[in-house]
Amino acid sequence: MLAERAYAAVPQHPNAVGFLAGMLQRVGNRERSRQLLDSFERETPWAVPRARAEFEFAFANLDAAVESMAAAVENRDPGIWLLLQGTSGSLIRATQRWRRLAARMHLPGD
Repeated sequence: MLAERAYAAVPQHPNAVGFLAGMLQRVGNRERSRQLLDSFERETPWAVPRARAEFEFAFANLDAAVESMAAAVENRDPGIWLLLQGTSGSLIRATQRWRRLAARMHLPGD
């Protein structure tokens, strides 16, 4: 599984943790998914919200992903833009909550 390989390469990276947790949840391994998210702690306050946003993307839970992204932004996540790239970014920009998130990030909402 690609998510396992990404996590093995960078086990403390929030995107790798969230992506693997989401994929594990999708294939029915809820216990390992929960353990992975629960045990993920960093000294940086934005890391857990970004991992949670990545997790929510696995299920297209866009409202929950945007809320997690907003928490990451509030905690000064320097790499939140990674979640705004590609398909996930297009999906986020199509939500009703995009304007509010964009404003928090000092980006145009359109």
